[in-house]
Amino acid sequence: MASPLAIIYTATLGRAGTWSAVSPQVSAMLGFSAQEWLAENRWYQQVHREDRDRVLTAAQRSAENGQPFRCQYRLYHRDGHILWCRDEAVRLAPDSDQFQGLIFDITQEQQAEQTLAELVTSTAAVTGQEFFHLLVRRLAAALRVRYVIISEWLDQENVRVIAFWAGDRLHPPFTYKLSVAPCNAVLKQGKICYYADNVQAQFPDDPDLVAMAARSYLGVPLQTRHQQTIGHLCVLHDQPLPDPEQVRSLLEIFAARAAVELERDRAEAAFKRSSEQFHAIFNHAPIWMAVVSLDGRLLRVNRVCCQLLGYTTEELCQMTCAEITHPDDRELSSQAYAQLARGEVNNYQLEKRYLTQAGQVLWTISSVTLVRDSQSKPLHALAQIVDITERVQAERSYRSLFENAIEGIFRSTPAGHYLAANPAMAKILGYTSPAELIATVRDISQQVYVRPEQRAEFVQQIELFNEIAEFEYQIYRRDGSIIWVSENARAVRDESGQIRYYEGTTEDITERKTTENQLYFLAFHNPLTGLPNRAFFCDRLREAINRISRRPQYLFAVLFLDLDRFKAINDSLGHSTGDRLLRAIGARLQTCLQAGDAIAHFGGDEFAILINDLASPTEALQIAELLQAQFREPFQLDDREIFTTASVGIALGRRAASQTPYQHPEDLLRDADIAMYRAKQTGKACCAIFNSQLAVYTLSSLQLETDLRRALERQELCLYYQPVVSLTTSKITGFEALIRWQHPHRGLLSPGHFIPLAEETGLIVPIGLWVLQQACQQMQTWQMQGLLDDTVAIAVNVAGRQFAQSNLVSQVKEVLTATRWPAQRLRLEIVEDAIRGNEAAVTAKLHQLRALGVQLAIDDFGTGYSSLSRLHRLPLDILKIDRSFVSGADRRSDNLEIVRTIVDLGLNLGMRIVAEGVEVAAQVEQLRNLGCHDAQGYWFAPPMSAAELASHWLQRP
Repeated sequence: MASPLAIIYTATLGRAGTWSAVSPQVSAMLGFSAQEWLAENRWYQQVHREDRDRVLTAAQRSAENGQPFRCQYRLYHRDGHILWCRDEAVRLAPDSDQFQGLIFDITQEQQAEQTLAELVTSTAAVTGQEFFHLLVRRLAAALRVRYVIISEWLDQENVRVIAFWAGDRLHPPFTYKLSVAPCNAVLKQGKICYYADNVQAQFPDDPDLVAMAARSYLGVPLQTRHQQTIGHLCVLHDQPLPDPEQVRSLLEIFAARAAVELERDRAEAAFKRSSEQFHAIFNHAPIWMAVVSLDGRLLRVNRVCCQLLGYTTEELCQMTCAEITHPDDRELSSQAYAQLARGEVNNYQLEKRYLTQAGQVLWTISSVTLVRDSQSKPLHALAQIVDITERVQAERSYRSLFENAIEGIFRSTPAGHYLAANPAMAKILGYTSPAELIATVRDISQQVYVRPEQRAEFVQQIELFNEIAEFEYQIYRRDGSIIWVSENARAVRDESGQIRYYEGTTEDITERKTTENQLYFLAFHNPLTGLPNRAFFCDRLREAINRISRRPQYLFAVLFLDLDRFKAINDSLGHSTGDRLLRAIGARLQTCLQAGDAIAHFGGDEFAILINDLASPTEALQIAELLQAQFREPFQLDDREIFTTASVGIALGRRAASQTPYQHPEDLLRDADIAMYRAKQTGKACCAIFNSQLAVYTLSSLQLETDLRRALERQELCLYYQPVVSLTTSKITGFEALIRWQHPHRGLLSPGHFIPLAEETGLIVPIGLWVLQQACQQMQTWQMQGLLDDTVAIAVNVAGRQFAQSNLVSQVKEVLTATRWPAQRLRLEIVEDAIRGNEAAVTAKLHQLRALGVQLAIDDFGTGYSSLSRLHRLPLDILKIDRSFVSGADRRSDNLEIVRTIVDLGLNLGMRIVAEGVEVAAQVEQLRNLGCHDAQGYWFAPPMSAAELASHWLQRP
């Protein structure tokens, strides 16, 4: 069969040649039928007139010598347009004048070569930005595309467009985010990327693709000779690319040239920046800088040099370094510079003096560096000079400051004796002079520190960090009195790194510490009774709450005590008497407490007591009664006896119902306060434990747990089934198995009454396995009875605790084997919380379940804590929208938007979408319009027993 890309022919060649046969492809290629072509001997007429002589000469030569005929020339199409072709023919037999040949259409190849030649020619003589602008314009025309972009990769997040041809003109440069664009892989992976169509759908967050209405994209990286990607060259079009292979070929060719230009631009820019930086540093440096010739002449100086020396730039550039150097330093300075100029050293540093124009002496540290040429020959020197005049003057004045400082200044050895001290240091320690201090104190840790272990702490910290700041400790003065001091010190080391001595300052902070202690007491104590206040008590409560996590058996209680009739005492006897009574009560209550307990006065007549390490809740009641017993004896205030009582509320550290600890101190105090008010309602001088009535509820919960453990044995659990309906066909696609409990006394219970308890106690594991077995067995029974279509699936919920079981996969496999229910028709609906843990372990288990053939669904999506960033990495098939979002979608726009977002997310991840809780027709229509696949809810059917479902919904075909 002839190729549609070539004409096969048989003919005699030469000027008198005739064609005897031609393939039908002549019609597709040149517009003539085979009959017309042969009858009219069209070949010679259709050869381009400029090519005829050359072609006929070559044909005549082959006819005469019998050699194969090969020639490229142009042919006219019937409609007049010109095609390039390649003609190849060979003699049929040695004694025959007939040749058989093929004519190939190579128009596109010629056009591509011509395009490439034009592009190369037009861009050969330009460089830099002009090259980039010309290249994008010529590529857009040659490739027949709307957009051509050349970009520079700035960093991991940003790309700068340096040339952008759009439609019919150049656009100015701009920067865009790499993470949302199709060039991400081109730049970060250094590979060619091609998107034939719908590129916007693949990069929905790229606003530029939308603005350009782009459909296709092809990009190639710009790489240096070291294969480092520095940018990219790409084309975009509002239609599929006309000729992707030609586009790719041309982009690869010109990407190499563009990379060279971009790298050269970068190098030039870097050199320019470097040069500008040097000049900027030189001219604006805060220190002297000068360029010095090898013979010591100043070639160039900066502004600071002129300012400090008092000369102009012109004056200094006519001088030598020796002329501005102090006479006493010239010899040493000249020797060092001569050694540098000879190339014997590359740099040196000297402390030397310069003279200003006014004769002032400037102390400096001069750092001089030799600059060499590319052959390492010395060119000149760069001098960097730091003015240390102030430092020298400061050092000279240091001794005066040392002697007259208000703070103590010292120098001491690691062994613990003073090397030096100023008068203020001697005064702080109670000595008459520094000499007396140094002579007397031979062991600082024993003679000065009140707590010698703090000296060890001081030494340890300064060895680790080389300095210490505001180190506070108590010291003995010479007379034995104790004061507080604050010390700042640093270690001075020798060349080997060993500490030679410590030096620092010491300040007497005794007065400040006294004030701080007073402020601390006021912040955490009641000013009337001196007892800790609410803030202090809450700190102690927080410690007790945290202790529970470390000691599971630990039990504590808070007793909230409120005086009975205190207002009457205050009103009748006066506030002064009331205050004295509160102080007396606080003192008496303290006598009842043990070492680990705590008491606080909250203000008014309210006291709180923390009792630690209780043996049982009963002990808390006993202590409360002991506290109340303290009020049986009157309080003697002057000559008056005052009787009062107190009501006590008790809150245990663990909640009565769940035995879980409190999380916040304020919650515990609140419950103790509530219990106290309940005690007051009972009568004066009573006690009450918070939520004691929950004991009834606790007993009820225990009974329910006992009943639930027996429910499986007594076959009290049963399954209801709710149909899942296709929103497209309205046919049943499956059922969800929903558990019910036929309780012998409470009647039919829905899952909400017992599943939380089952999860808490771990009973959910055997119950979940029972549900899986029963559901698969029932479906297989219906299948055997011919009541089910072969595609109907059963959905079974998997709780978090059940999913965590190591043998879950084997259990599912065993159930499928035992019931003979097809794995592909089993859907395991897993709650979001179950897949929150270790991602690797969760993913592995999901893959194992998937390997069995079952379908995996994420249940009640949007109500748990699943991470959208990892959802796409999990092997899930189905996404179920929670009823809480569906129920209001027909009335509330926010609910509808949430549902829309979830549906779009699931569809983008290739998941099947099932909506729960559909109750009205409007919701059905909304879900169908959003693209949701299936739905379930009371609009279709409520959950039904197996018998009811079989009789009303399932029918034999």
